[in-house]
Amino acid sequence: MTPPDPATRTTTKGRAGWRGATRAVALRLGGFSLLNLLGDLRYPHFDANLWWIDLRRLPP
Repeated sequence: MTPPDPATRTTTKGRAGWRGATRAVALRLGGFSLLNLLGDLRYPHFDANLWWIDLRRLPP
């Protein structure tokens, strides 16, 4: 059995890192979206966007 090509192995390893990072970002966004949705069901007019997407510091 021949060993895998080193060039192929490094690009696959790099892709795995990006795949993990994109999954982490998707999990974070999904979790906060679910929290916002559950908060809206429990408390009407609940807006969790004020604490996880706070853009008040940016100029208008």
